[in-house]
Amino acid sequence: MMKQCKIWAKEHLRHAIKTGIAGAVCLCLTKVFPFREGYWAVISAVIVMQSSIGAAIGAAWSRMAGTAIGAFIGMLFMMFWGINIPSLGLALTMTVLVCAFLRLLNSYRLAGVTVAIVMLVGRADEPWIVALHRFLEVSLGVVVALLVSVFIWPSRARKNLHNGIVDVIVLLHSLYLAGVSRYMKGIERSTDELRTRVSAIVRSNENIMNQMMYEPRLGPEHKELLLLLMMHTHRILHAVDALEPVVRESAGNSLSSRYEPELGNLVNLIGTSMEKLADEVRSWEFPLPGEELSLAISALEAKTTEVRKARLTEAHDLEEILHFYSFFQSLRNLGRELDMAREAGSRWWETEGKGFLQRHGSAFPTEAEQYNVE
Repeated sequence: MMKQCKIWAKEHLRHAIKTGIAGAVCLCLTKVFPFREGYWAVISAVIVMQSSIGAAIGAAWSRMAGTAIGAFIGMLFMMFWGINIPSLGLALTMTVLVCAFLRLLNSYRLAGVTVAIVMLVGRADEPWIVALHRFLEVSLGVVVALLVSVFIWPSRARKNLHNGIVDVIVLLHSLYLAGVSRYMKGIERSTDELRTRVSAIVRSNENIMNQMMYEPRLGPEHKELLLLLMMHTHRILHAVDALEPVVRESAGNSLSSRYEPELGNLVNLIGTSMEKLADEVRSWEFPLPGEELSLAISALEAKTTEVRKARLTEAHDLEEILHFYSFFQSLRNLGRELDMAREAGSRWWETEGKGFLQRHGSAFPTEAEQYNVE
């Protein structure tokens, strides 16, 4: 917890310093260039400055597009219809419709604000001069914010998503161990905090994934593999969640002892596989997984057939038997999901990962080297 707090404080301190630098640089530049309302450059820099390069690029695109559309439409309405209530209302309506048509749904608010500023701020200049100045002022702030994001303590959305996926897998491993311990040994442990943390990181990963779409490749993480790992992580999450109702209703199930040692072997191998998946994603190296997990599933399937034929389940009630088979089915699904996730990483490693390693010498370049990566 202390380590997480230090990381949190460090990230926010860096973001605060970067925002201050961007604002100060914009203010200095507005003194050099003949901008009458240079404070708009500072405001734009503060808005565009985000937690990662991908997020900054997304915010920059949204602000630039909105400003360009709003300035142009505001200029046209001022030139042909003047500044009046109907003209302003129609200009704002047209702006929102144009943004919607161009699928710039994140830009129409900024575009509308730009229309209002261009048309309502009292200046004696020609409409095109007002619109041009507004666009240049915003562009200056956007460019400064992007440069600061890239060259001062750069934070990559892909790297953040990579770390977030590792965190989810590690927490899911803890949830899994708590579940199987409750079912097989009757050891109860509250998992509410773990589930809350998993949900928070999953939501954060989804936001970072959207930011990643704007970001150029600056490191070894391939967008396609990250998206694939996100999908497999969601499936593993659902498989772990499927254990919850089973273990909640059948803690300390005595029937499980009938399926030893095969059941214990499968449980241990699934835990080991989750640890290996987290290590492979962390190091970004994906060796081909062995067949131990699939063999353990087959061995337990054979054991269930043997127990059924020997009528060893007759001493147990139907509900206990159903709970066991639900538990086994959940384990089987989880094991297969883990194998598929590791195989997806292995396929990428064979086609792309080894080539990257040969070209750059390590799976992860230093921050100084990241910007020379193809």
